[in-house]
Amino acid sequence: MKSIIIFATLISLVMSRSLSLGEEPKCEHEYEIGSLWPDSNSEEHYYECVAIKKSIRLKCPENKLFDYVQQKCVHPDDRTPTTTPVTTTSTTECDTSPWVSSSTTTAGPI
Repeated sequence: MKSIIIFATLISLVMSRSLSLGEEPKCEHEYEIGSLWPDSNSEEHYYECVAIKKSIRLKCPENKLFDYVQQKCVHPDDRTPTTTPVTTTSTTECDTSPWVSSSTTTAGPI
């Protein structure tokens, strides 16, 4: 249950603010202490909020990259995909002539 609360808190933090390129997390609230944030300049680095308005930049061990979703450094093959798939749509004109008729048919009494 605790992990669900932590995960929900992290998701709300991400949704409430996102880091700009090269920006450190602001760590403005007590509930952010202990949270981990990716370094937008390096996949090998991340930030940890250690106190209000104080974060430290940390480096993953060799051959590992920071995974925000898992909140830890992992082997590159074990990273959680973070890209959103691109969805494209196209329209195709259809020949509706067999179903559409410009003439009107009137039926008489049966």
